[in-house]
Amino acid sequence: MKAARGIRRAAVRSFLVAAMFGAAVPIASAQEAQAARPAGGPQVGITVHGRWVVEVRNPDGTLASRTEFNNALAGGAQHIVALLGKQGVAGRWVLYFSSTGSDLSPCQGGTGGTFPNWCRIIDSLASNPNNGNAESKDLVVTPAGTSLSLTGTITALSNGVIGRVATGFAVCTTSTPIANCNVAGGGPLFSDASLGFAGKPAPVPVVAGQIIKLTVTFTFS
Repeated sequence: MKAARGIRRAAVRSFLVAAMFGAAVPIASAQEAQAARPAGGPQVGITVHGRWVVEVRNPDGTLASRTEFNNALAGGAQHIVALLGKQGVAGRWVLYFSSTGSDLSPCQGGTGGTFPNWCRIIDSLASNPNNGNAESKDLVVTPAGTSLSLTGTITALSNGVIGRVATGFAVCTTSTPIANCNVAGGGPLFSDASLGFAGKPAPVPVVAGQIIKLTVTFTFS
């Protein structure tokens, strides 16, 4: 019985990964998905994790700080349903980050972010760059088995803190060829996390000129 459940879970996980990666897209993020409990049966489910690493380096390359934490699934469930239901084609990923509350953002006053004072990191092949100084185009997306990593860097424009991070990707219409769906971001955020709250580390301080490297890895278990 246990072995059968394990096979079913592995099959579902493989289907999700194949469907997403085959569409040149990733899979979800999040802390925990509530397991479905069939009537009269044991609890069975698939959990999706999103793990962030934020590294801040000085201009000479030395490490100033390293912070790790988990994120929560935002609109990711909608994206997964749309892709597996053949209601859309996946576009390019984007990483976002900014401060929270009255704190200043590392991209304060910059241009090219999707939202005022937000930093934006996109794939170099994205068809919608804003070409501002609050945008970087070096995002690397790496699928590996049942995990997916997104990594990118940007230079801080001003002294500030990283207080919130998020991911997103566009979903094009079903008539769009996969090779032509290169819009980055758009629609609901995929995953999202705010620092300084219960279970999260404090916001990450940054000094103008420092290099910020973000990595988020999505995995299933």
